[in-house]
Amino acid sequence: MVATIRRSLVGVFLATSFVGLSAGCRSIDVSSDPRVSRYMAAHRELVKPCEILGSGRTRLLVEAGRRYPAHDGLERQHFLPAGTRIALARIEEIRRDGFVLFEARGRAFPNGRPEGVLFSYRWGHGGTSPQAPWEPPGERLKRILGIE
Repeated sequence: MVATIRRSLVGVFLATSFVGLSAGCRSIDVSSDPRVSRYMAAHRELVKPCEILGSGRTRLLVEAGRRYPAHDGLERQHFLPAGTRIALARIEEIRRDGFVLFEARGRAFPNGRPEGVLFSYRWGHGGTSPQAPWEPPGERLKRILGIE
């Protein structure tokens, strides 16, 4: 009987946890916000070396040499030195219980690829967010939007 009650409580806990996860997360396109539009329109270059990892249609921009378990199976498609030009096409703000992060989609222009290479990049966990690899020191999208 104790085991049955314990299983029931675990089931209720898991069910409410999944409801809370989906209810506490929202993603909105903020590209049309005038502050974000100006941010996206500014000339952008990488301030640190990055790589584009990918498999199939997924292409992620990551800092050079920084791989995480989520990157398993993704091969390096391009090495991008600091100074590589990028163009941002869309930025989404993702809010989850207590924190804000951003996902940018854009195109990087490595040497020999004038048409560019598509990528996506997520950043901004917690209160004070790290800078995106194209943000010079002191410039943060969170600060521009007044949420840091």
